[in-house]
Amino acid sequence: MLTINNDKVYASLADGQYIILNFVSGSYYSLNVASTAVLQDLLDGASEANIVSALNAAYPSSDAAVPVRSFIERLLGLEIVCQDDVAASGQAVNCSALKAEDVLELVVDEFNDVADLLMMDPIHEVKNDAGWPNRQ
Repeated sequence: MLTINNDKVYASLADGQYIILNFVSGSYYSLNVASTAVLQDLLDGASEANIVSALNAAYPSSDAAVPVRSFIERLLGLEIVCQDDVAASGQAVNCSALKAEDVLELVVDEFNDVADLLMMDPIHEVKNDAGWPNRQ
């Protein structure tokens, strides 16, 4: 089963989409509706096979196996999630609720445009007379 890598990231579900902040690198990530559903099902213990099956039912013209595997590998590669010792066997409840008009595009958008601000120490690395976010 996959879990959020709490040693490196903070993840929050806001308005039906995950926002994830890597507090080691300063990067932040955004997931679309389908990606959020897949991630939530993974975190809830759904197996990869059950997620693929649910997505194939929701998107009959698509084969979800490759996109799901690629998505999981990207999450692991970015260290957003980590594998634990519990076997995943649950159902894909969130993926089953997706509608065909929702695009089956499993993406993790990465942004690092404010990484320097997020990684700045607001006590020791700011100008005394100007304050945060003005670096010394």
